[in-house]
Amino acid sequence: MYELSGISYDGIPQKNRKQNQESRLIQLITDKEKIEERLRFIQSKEDFVKEMMDIMSENDQEFIMKSLIYRSAYDTNDSIGMKSSITESGVRYKINTIISRTFEEYLTKETKKGGKVEQTAG
Repeated sequence: MYELSGISYDGIPQKNRKQNQESRLIQLITDKEKIEERLRFIQSKEDFVKEMMDIMSENDQEFIMKSLIYRSAYDTNDSIGMKSSITESGVRYKINTIISRTFEEYLTKETKKGGKVEQTAG
């Protein structure tokens, strides 16, 4: 078969090792800053959803929680409609109506108190 007589390995010189560690540290700090920025973005969206939910009536909150938030992976609009005694298209219509009405109330409230409403993509 094969005979292995020896293996040689040249270690990384100390200077390069230090440069590698410094560049890795800089990369980790950059990654941390990106993660923190993303976390702040998600937190602002979560705060917005909470504010929107507070505007909704109790019945609307309950329906949205049931149909969107506590929905399992196997639930369809049809199965949710059966539980709520409405049709599948009725579920979609009701969700769209609730969200549209709530968003209109939010915009009205923001413009009345003199706030600017920012339009952001996605």
